[in-house]
Amino acid sequence: MTGARWQHPETGEEITFTDARVWGRSSEDQPEPADVTATSEYKHLAAEMAATPSHEARHAVVGMFLNFKTLQARADLPEDHTLGAVQFDFSGEQWTRLRLAEYAVTLLAGSIGEKAGPPAWPLRADDGMAGEHSDEKVLAHIINDELRLDEKQYGGLVDVARMAVEHPGIKRATDFIATMLDVGVTLDGRMLSDLAHTAWKTFEEETRPRTQDELDNADMREQHRRWMTGVLDAGIQYAEEQAEEKELRRRGDQLVSELESQLSQPAATKQLGQYTGR
Repeated sequence: MTGARWQHPETGEEITFTDARVWGRSSEDQPEPADVTATSEYKHLAAEMAATPSHEARHAVVGMFLNFKTLQARADLPEDHTLGAVQFDFSGEQWTRLRLAEYAVTLLAGSIGEKAGPPAWPLRADDGMAGEHSDEKVLAHIINDELRLDEKQYGGLVDVARMAVEHPGIKRATDFIATMLDVGVTLDGRMLSDLAHTAWKTFEEETRPRTQDELDNADMREQHRRWMTGVLDAGIQYAEEQAEEKELRRRGDQLVSELESQLSQPAATKQLGQYTGR
């Protein structure tokens, strides 16, 4: 791939990607000197792309948790100025103040836990993003124009979004979905629902109270585990003692052998005779 173009979602600056592999360049397509600004942009873009699967997964999971009909989630640069997207079906929605607040929480969920965090107050419709439907643009419309919240009330919604995202069951579902998005899979509504359901069932099974039979079986397994550990530890200790004893015997045999060798030498015998003859 040579000369592929992509437009930065925040600055609108057009970036050209070039195949840097040796076999991907023609003889005249030599690498140019590194540009510090371009390198910085690439690092920024790489960080955003790496965070996108989890960002979109949080939108999708919290949206499903709040009973929004979720049609699709993807993190493979689906369209211009967009790294990822979650599509909802709002047909038939009754947009009460509560429902608008729940959608605001769904929008906020994406940025919870990221370095930049949720949009700071005051929310801006002119957030600098090149696209027309960025999270902050839509969020600003809901908060400022529809709900007319103040800073404290907005902070309350951020706290609700944070509690939702940090719930262990939602985190488990987010991880399931983010793993699929991270490899470029586009998940439709059925796939999203199945993944979230499986993750939630796994979480429920792990955290539900154990029955007495399960507790008894667990106690029995723990006793066997301790017994086996004791046997293994004893075996290791015995092996170490045997090795130590063997080493002591080897060193003793070596000393005896060296002594016998010295006594058998003629010089040693002559010296001994001289000594006894005096």
